[in-house]
Amino acid sequence: MRYIPPHYPNANADVESSHRLIEDEFYSREPISSKEGFLTKDSTYQFYFNFMRKKLIHKL
Repeated sequence: MRYIPPHYPNANADVESSHRLIEDEFYSREPISSKEGFLTKDSTYQFYFNFMRKKLIHKL
């Protein structure tokens, strides 16, 4: 587990922004019917989010 570094007040905002993106792009769009289906979709989304998605948050 990683923690927010001391003396970095914007870190929490960055974390909350990424959580919001994940909520909007994954959880609210993908129906979850089983644990196996969730894990498959989750792995695919993690790859997309980390490597293929444009990093819009850094352009704001």
